[in-house]
Amino acid sequence: MYNTIYLGLGFSPFYDNKMIDNEINHNIEYNKTLEIVLKEMCKRVGANYNKINFKKEGWFRTYEWSEEEQNDFKKWIINYIYMNRFAREKLLAFPIRSKKLITEAVTRFLLDYGWKLNFKEEKVNDERYA
Repeated sequence: MYNTIYLGLGFSPFYDNKMIDNEINHNIEYNKTLEIVLKEMCKRVGANYNKINFKKEGWFRTYEWSEEEQNDFKKWIINYIYMNRFAREKLLAFPIRSKKLITEAVTRFLLDYGWKLNFKEEKVNDERYA
C-alpha cells in the first residue's frame, strides 16, 4: 500500500486522524508546496487563505464546494503533483511518478481534508413523482 499522499501531513492510511492533525499543526508553517495546494483549495471556494486557521480542528468543514468543483480541483492537484518532481517529494510519502497512485492518494486526501460537498436538490422530471 504505497498510494499515500504525504502533503506535509504525514498522510498515510497507517496514521489515525489525530496524528495527521498533529502533523498539520507542525508542518503547515514551513511546507511551501502544501501552502500552494491549500491556497488553490481556498481560491476555488472564495476563501481567504490567510484567514483560515489550519490548526483548528475541522478547518476543512468551513466551506463547501460542488462535486464538479471538487473534481476540477482533483484534476488540478493530480496534474500538479504528477508534473512537479519537487511537489511529489514534498507531498507524497513515496514520490513515485504514477498517475494511478497519485490519484488514489489525492482521493484519500479529499475524503479526509476536502471541503464539504454541497449537494443541491435537483428537480426530478418523472411522472411517478407528479
